[in-house]
Amino acid sequence: MLSPEEIRVASEALGSDATVWDDVSTRISTASTASTSMHSSDAAFCWKGDELYAQYGEILSAVTSYLSAGASAAADGAQVLREVRDLFIAREDETVSTINGMWEVQL
Repeated sequence: MLSPEEIRVASEALGSDATVWDDVSTRISTASTASTSMHSSDAAFCWKGDELYAQYGEILSAVTSYLSAGASAAADGAQVLREVRDLFIAREDETVSTINGMWEVQL
């Protein structure tokens, strides 16, 4: 069984890691938002024609999609870490309660 100090350190570490992943999610989301404003007009590609403009649009769409998915995945990871932390604390409290109940003197 873990000591109260070990439980505190473990739960703080999980919470800290979740915060890091929240930050990653925020940064990726910011990049995704910025990429949506990177559209160009077909006039900017007039020297090459519609083919290059279409490829640019496809690449930009793919980048935006990947960034958005990455932001969601990072946010989901942060949430899972918090759930693991909460479950860890609940199970540890439950175990301590069970063990204490085994050794209580019944009169």
